Amino acid sequence: MDENNTVGVQEQADRWFARLLAPDCSARERETFEQWRRVPEHASAYGQRERLWRRFAEPEVAGDPRLAALRERVLARTAAGGAAGASDWQQTLAALPPRARPERIVRKRRTWPLAIAASICALAIALGVRFMGTGSAEAMYVSMGALREVALEDGTRVQLDVGTELAVRFDGDARAVTLRRGRALFDVAHDAQRPFTVDLGDSQVTVLGTRFQILRSPDDVSVTLDRGSLRLDGGTGAVARSERLVPGDQVGYSRQDPSTWHKRRVDSAAETAWSRGRLVFRATPLAEAVREVNRYANPKLHLADPSLSDLRVSGNFIAGDGDLVASTWAATLPLRVEKRSDEIVLRSIRK
Repeated sequence: MDENNTVGVQEQADRWFARLLAPDCSARERETFEQWRRVPEHASAYGQRERLWRRFAEPEVAGDPRLAALRERVLARTAAGGAAGASDWQQTLAALPPRARPERIVRKRRTWPLAIAASICALAIALGVRFMGTGSAEAMYVSMGALREVALEDGTRVQLDVGTELAVRFDGDARAVTLRRGRALFDVAHDAQRPFTVDLGDSQVTVLGTRFQILRSPDDVSVTLDRGSLRLDGGTGAVARSERLVPGDQVGYSRQDPSTWHKRRVDSAAETAWSRGRLVFRATPLAEAVREVNRYANPKLHLADPSLSDLRVSGNFIAGDGDLVASTWAATLPLRVEKRSDEIVLRSIRK
């Protein structure tokens, strides 16, 4: 995307948002965007568009074809640099229904006697010290029906996929996170004095400053590195192992056999596309693609014929639009679609 100093910050953010959703957005463009977003004003403007886009994944929005059309129009006009881009975004925001009840957030913090706490806080403010307390700060974040972005107190940003639960515990020496379930994309603030670790039960990720994704499902765990470096450690004693990842690496294992790891090279932009409201498949097995679509779709897709599981699918789709995904697959694969009130069934046309 070409930068233009005469363009307002919000319009720059709008254009970047649309450009990053495009399937032909290059790695160099993404690097340029990351440089642009380091300016706090730019990050704030871009965050507004991220929050608006995530609303389209909410149940009361995802199934409305009128809003889907409006969403695609605003992206097309913004990406083309149209002067009406900003007003289009405002119209889109105005068209959305009232926000549903927010997800549950449970916070707990060790307490001190009120007088002591007040005195220490006053001293910290007077000295200009960023104080975390003699104990530790703990928080629980849950994302149920929609994507959610969390800003941790160290400056780390975490995007939570639907059905994700994250526990955070910071103190003066370490930043410890536990991904209990779901998928999260971490953009970790650099702090050489306090390593950032993510506990996965069978393994642990250690970083200083990087961008990476972790998926923890009932069956599998995978760690994908987008930027920076990290180390994955697992097992103890004779079965202990450690793997250092470079950008584009993905390490996964079955929770039934956590000692056997599989490492491969992936397109990290495609792997993390869900955080931008998209689903990107590149020669993905159909069964795996159906599971990914069903994270957001309502009604869900149901693969009735196991013989279809290994068919390969490719494409860039809107998260939540299962009907469009199924129709596209039916036009290119040997399958037919049966629409029911509670699900969309995919069957082989050979039977």
